[in-house]
Amino acid sequence: MVEIEGTGSTYVEREASGLGRRVRAIRKRKNMTLNQVSERCGVSVPTLSRTETTQTNGSVDPLLKLARRL
Repeated sequence: MVEIEGTGSTYVEREASGLGRRVRAIRKRKNMTLNQVSERCGVSVPTLSRTETTQTNGSVDPLLKLARRL
């Protein structure tokens, strides 16, 4: 992975952080709970939570489900 100069983080980490913030903002704007999004998207609550808090480097599949249904 490529480190972003002077930040100590990689490009992927930075992008994942931004993605997680956007997912959370959309969910909150729609007044949805993690449970509601989980049911709607077929992604587990822990996976959603980790995505929002950027604590995962998992599969792209849950992100595709979120993008299609959120």
